[in-house]
Amino acid sequence: MASKRRRERDTVQYDFSGAEPASALSHDVHWSQWRLVPWESDVASGQALWAYHDRVETLSLPLSVEGWHAISVGLWSPPNTNTRVRLRLSGDEKWEELWVRQPCQWRDKADNSVSSFYFEEHFWRLADVTAQNLEIAGTEAGTGLGFVRLIPLTDDQVEAVGDSRRVPWLWTIDGHGHFRETKEPPTRVITDDLDAFSGSDFTEVSWCIVGADLVNYNTAVGTRYGAAGGPRINELYEAIARNIGRLLDAGQDPAAVAVERARKHGMKIWVAQRMQAFLVEAPFDSMFDSQFRLDNPQWACITRDGRRLMQMSFAFPEVRRQMIEVLLEVLAHRPDGIHLIFNRGIPCSYFEKPVVDEFRELHAMDIRNLPPLDPRVVTFRAQYLTTFLRELREVMDNNGYSAVKLAVNCFQNREINDEFGLDVVTWAQEGLVDRLMPFRWEWRWDDQYDMRFWSEVVGGTDCELYPFSYNGNRERNDLPHQHRQRALELIRAGVDGLCAWDGPPYLGTLNLGRPAELEVWEEVSQPLPQARIHTIREIVVDECPPIYGF
Repeated sequence: MASKRRRERDTVQYDFSGAEPASALSHDVHWSQWRLVPWESDVASGQALWAYHDRVETLSLPLSVEGWHAISVGLWSPPNTNTRVRLRLSGDEKWEELWVRQPCQWRDKADNSVSSFYFEEHFWRLADVTAQNLEIAGTEAGTGLGFVRLIPLTDDQVEAVGDSRRVPWLWTIDGHGHFRETKEPPTRVITDDLDAFSGSDFTEVSWCIVGADLVNYNTAVGTRYGAAGGPRINELYEAIARNIGRLLDAGQDPAAVAVERARKHGMKIWVAQRMQAFLVEAPFDSMFDSQFRLDNPQWACITRDGRRLMQMSFAFPEVRRQMIEVLLEVLAHRPDGIHLIFNRGIPCSYFEKPVVDEFRELHAMDIRNLPPLDPRVVTFRAQYLTTFLRELREVMDNNGYSAVKLAVNCFQNREINDEFGLDVVTWAQEGLVDRLMPFRWEWRWDDQYDMRFWSEVVGGTDCELYPFSYNGNRERNDLPHQHRQRALELIRAGVDGLCAWDGPPYLGTLNLGRPAELEVWEEVSQPLPQARIHTIREIVVDECPPIYGF
């Protein structure tokens, strides 16, 4: 009943014919004008906005209400398109861009005989809209807007919006894909990303050097990505290699650029290493080709049946030393922390000869005949990464880097960490790591975070808990209220901070580190009932759609 009463107090504007200037609007097709498109469903009708490109005049829509409101918008993307819209309130300097996650469909997935034409609701802003207009700009991808909804806030909700409590966020930059664009000067490939999050709740960044010892800087220890100059799999990867080279040719070290820019914005910065990113199968091996791995196949991980993996085994001191030597190169830039990404490229030890021999000596059994979660296997396998962390800490202390923090990506529950030798309990209790960053592994996506376990792990220690609330590989197409709800649930579980894996700058506009504001969004983010659109410009689209003629 509460949600129904709330909707009755809402103001929903379906007709954009009152937008200004009127000269920018037309019912006909004009390249330089917004198009008004009449539509109707069972519950409403209106005139939606459509722009074919970004060369249309900015519109200003009077909101005509007073006081604090939550603002949501209904985006519209015709079939086979993925449109975007840029919005701001009058007086704002920055535009915010929203994009459609699920375009309309000529054939409904559940019922192939009908189509699915809906507006997709995005809960956008909390603001005092008194005397405010909504400004709307087109995009190159096309722009469709079906409604603007204004949800009035209560006095308690307005007070909550002003709550000063913050939970810090960290986001990762992979140090590879971000080089796809050619920019001038070349440093902008890095600085533009950092600038985009400046002033948001994302107060920390993790800058990745690409791989284990396959790195994006001029290295004396590892292999520089793209240095061999061989063929790339496609133009995208060619551009990435070319732009990394342009930056290095200009005398710039990517990690140094990232550290300097983050400090300029008052951000903390971690330098990250994907712990097992050595090689990829052909034809990708022309780009991902660690010379250390190629020269030392004898130190690779071995499967239960004796086959050699791409991964290198931390059971070998030489492998551990190689990884530490690479980290020493980036520690010279004195970041706030080192970030070890264990959720990429496991295992870190498997069934190599020293593993098999040492286990047999200890237990008089063949480790290859036991399940991975046998307590003896779990305890035994965990020693290798724990030894690596102890060695790394000692080297850092001996080289003047004691103040540099150490964070690790691990997995979402105890079982997965135990299976792959990540003894997070010991790491926290011994102070080997300063931060644990649990990650919902894509290969075990159905396993949720075990927050009771994580609370026990860090309880009574100085170790911070920063789980990932966003994974760009799985949650990029979630809607704003879904991002907010995930963050709120983790904050309620008592975390110290949150992380975003490959997070786009768009996340920085959602105020995901503000618990009180997130609670307001939880109360008001009740989407309007999905109502299938029946007609567009008097053409039936919900039965035997027009596309059937083509």
